[in-house]
Amino acid sequence: MINISKISRSIVVIIFVALIIFLGYLNVIAFFENMNVKSTFSLNIFKLIYVIITIFSVTIYGYLKDKLNRMKVNKKFALVYRYIYITIIVVLLSLLSIRELFNEFTNLELILYILSQLINGYILKRIIFNVSKSDILSVLGMVLYAIMPNFILQVDLLFSNSIINFLILSTILVIQLIIDELKQIGIKTKKYIIKSIILGILMGLSILCGVNCLVWILIGIISLFITVNLDNTHINFPKYILSKFNQKNKEILYRVERINISKLIISIIIVAVFSICIYLLGNILLNNININNINSEILNTILGNTSNIQNINFNDVSYNLKTISQNMISLSKTYYMIIFAYIIFIEILSICLHRRYDTKSTIIKLIFILMLFSIALFNLNIYYFQDILTTLLILICIVNTSNIYLNREERIKMLVA
Repeated sequence: MINISKISRSIVVIIFVALIIFLGYLNVIAFFENMNVKSTFSLNIFKLIYVIITIFSVTIYGYLKDKLNRMKVNKKFALVYRYIYITIIVVLLSLLSIRELFNEFTNLELILYILSQLINGYILKRIIFNVSKSDILSVLGMVLYAIMPNFILQVDLLFSNSIINFLILSTILVIQLIIDELKQIGIKTKKYIIKSIILGILMGLSILCGVNCLVWILIGIISLFITVNLDNTHINFPKYILSKFNQKNKEILYRVERINISKLIISIIIVAVFSICIYLLGNILLNNININNINSEILNTILGNTSNIQNINFNDVSYNLKTISQNMISLSKTYYMIIFAYIIFIEILSICLHRRYDTKSTIIKLIFILMLFSIALFNLNIYYFQDILTTLLILICIVNTSNIYLNREERIKMLVA
């Protein structure tokens, strides 16, 4: 029997790896073209400090966790201590990442930015933990996010990226929670409906902020093929309604009640309805805003990207893809080269070790693919999506790493962290 879900996940991974190889190829070309441009001593020192701080921060967290366990500290208090440590680290590293823009922030803007970094970092941590069940890997992802090189030299554009990060990461987390809910076969619960409503709201807001609706439409369609073993539901007619029909009509209704209805399809319908409602309501508000009287870079960027969505030229897709990829890579060639090389290495290792591609990690890769192609298709501003694309790459690196340690075929956990 053909396993459609397994084949679909494999196709997504093949496309993703091909895209990473393409990006890596452009990265290598850009790297060697600038071989004659020598890095400053201070820049090389900062790159070394970046690595040392990342390793040191995660190591100290691991030591703190182990120390609290050996001291048999109450679990609730131990969790509070660990979260205080993580929060302090994220705040300090976030400040370090914006050292060049520090004087451009007002006190309120600085507080809001740090708060957004904390929120996005904790959402990223939850996403990684949901897949890997490794506390150390999830903290590593949070640290890498906090200390991620700042590619943007505008405060308003920095906040725009934070908004996109929040919406996309929240969307990924809610998708994971819905998948977890639907994998509980036979459990009568309506929680997935509430989560679907939340997901619809998040997707609608992300579309308003410039993420093309085709990304989420394709995610919904492809999810029907890559998911497997999800729960079904049935239509149940109340007894007082059945009592109003004759025996022949009752038999028809009984047959209807026995029809299996995929909860995933119900979830997709709910998400689509709420996404459309949020988008239409938001569009009405945006259309009443006079862009010429707006000084906010955030709203200007949102309105600009929304208008560009209607400008599509299939003939320019390949050229745009190459151009936006080069623009993204040019901001930090060494940083991206390490990420691309690591992803390719882990994917090859996954094949050699016969690791299975799970639904959640496949969806994350699919979102990266569709977002990058939608930016090229609609010729959007790559710098507006720079942070989220980089964050998705970091997320994929860590999730891929967790898949190496977790043998999903034999269900054996080989890494305990």
